[in-house]
Amino acid sequence: MMSVVVAAVGECEDPGFVSPLRILVRSFRWSRDQWKAKAGRLMAEVKRLKSENVHDVQLSRTSGRERAEGNCRCCGREWRR
Repeated sequence: MMSVVVAAVGECEDPGFVSPLRILVRSFRWSRDQWKAKAGRLMAEVKRLKSENVHDVQLSRTSGRERAEGNCRCCGREWRR
């Protein structure tokens, strides 16, 4: 394993690397920020979809309960069986 020595000014002394560390750090920070923003958006979408699913299940249960009781949800008339 090759060890890399970093100088105090932030430049890499290994001739195999050509980009200064300050440039790499900026690029990595930008990439990390983009990844975190995307992850946050996806988590919010998951939360929203879970909430909608719970709402849909509640509506379905209410509708099923009304049918079992024999009442129409829109007008209150009895269901024809």
